[in-house]
Amino acid sequence: MAFTIKPLLRGIGLLLLVALVLLLSDLSNRNQSSQNEANKTKLSSDEVFSPNKKLKLALIQYSDAPISEQTLEGILAGLADHGLVIESDYDLDISNAQGDVGTLNSIFDAIKSTKYDLIFVSSTPTLQVAVRKITDTPVVFTTVADPVKSGAGTDFNNHLPNITGISTTGAYSEMADLVLTILPGTKVIGTLYSPGESNSVVNRNALEKSAVANGLRLVSVPVNSSSETTDAALSLCSQNIEIVVQIVDNLTSASFLSILKTATKAKIPVFGFVESQVTDGAIAAVSRDYVQAGKDAVRLAVRILKGENPKDIPFEHVSKTKLVINKVAARKAGITFPAGILENADKIIE
Repeated sequence: MAFTIKPLLRGIGLLLLVALVLLLSDLSNRNQSSQNEANKTKLSSDEVFSPNKKLKLALIQYSDAPISEQTLEGILAGLADHGLVIESDYDLDISNAQGDVGTLNSIFDAIKSTKYDLIFVSSTPTLQVAVRKITDTPVVFTTVADPVKSGAGTDFNNHLPNITGISTTGAYSEMADLVLTILPGTKVIGTLYSPGESNSVVNRNALEKSAVANGLRLVSVPVNSSSETTDAALSLCSQNIEIVVQIVDNLTSASFLSILKTATKAKIPVFGFVESQVTDGAIAAVSRDYVQAGKDAVRLAVRILKGENPKDIPFEHVSKTKLVINKVAARKAGITFPAGILENADKIIE
């Protein structure tokens, strides 16, 4: 009899264990659901968004540059800020072209065959392809220097009917003020730019305009691939520049460490327009907040998902800019910051 009871007891025990696991799983799901509802109640009525169906969203990125990662962080945070829970309220399909235009076009061809409620795009090359290929689905761009020159509209108020978004054109006049405050007497600055990226050309020209307006001369050297970055940086540093002020584009953002290493070896300080560049070792940056740019894009997207027509939503500039200082890098370069600069800094690396 003992030989027949033991297997039976083991079977009963296994059933009880399975039941306990299912019970705990159900309790966990209920607790998560309760927490989600509690989070939504903390939001104001204009912030919370409770869709009547599960949303299908897409995000298309051009490359893995730090600003792309920060933009993604902002989009996810923005969706959460509006009470939306991933896998419960929405699915987000993320595609990255890894800096290849052919791959980017293929991604959009695949995207067109799937019905999405809304598509996010980040970076100028991505917006340019969206302008050509997406005509029916709402598109919200972010981390784009100049959406007008990207073909999305004639100005911020008059644009393609299915597209709106957030511009992150660089803080060039602020940078000129910063350079001349920290290093008065500076006459020549330098930057690398990518002729193949229209946003890079826009940024290079905008930097030159601000430089000239402040009595500075800009030396710029073109670079066409990441493998050319070090040689281009060496060429730039050999042209009697006093500071590298590196503009934002996909190629140089991904290759920034090579630029920084070359300039540092030549004892030329580096300033930038991306916060992570200061973390890497640049002296200072006047950075558009790319996390905030992602959040700002979601704010526009929610308006569309609630029923507004994209054509009635003007393009906007990102709502936050940050001054970031690296005192360690400055000390190594023999640079001392005026007290006012430190007092106004949003972040200081000690």
